[in-house]
Amino acid sequence: MLRLYTIAKGCVYGIVKETILRRHGRHEKQTEDHVMPEKTEAQKRAQKAYMDKHALITIRMKPEDKEAISAHASAQGESVNSFVKRAIKETMERDNKTE
Repeated sequence: MLRLYTIAKGCVYGIVKETILRRHGRHEKQTEDHVMPEKTEAQKRAQKAYMDKHALITIRMKPEDKEAISAHASAQGESVNSFVKRAIKETMERDNKTE
């Protein structure tokens, strides 16, 4: 199925090729790049429960700092999230020892 997305005055904004697939009893939408499965109600509840248990912290930095952090985390075999949490924990432990 091709869907045309339009903006004001009927101008074509973009064309997305979309195919509905059936896999493992679920519908999936496939674009030309990748397959995006639709979330089941159980998945939605599980995601909400997970998000309710965790806080989100946003930090801003220069792109080159982000790249350095990403490269270092990757070299350590960690995700950026895991590396940042470990770095903060170790710094807090070190700071508390000196007090």
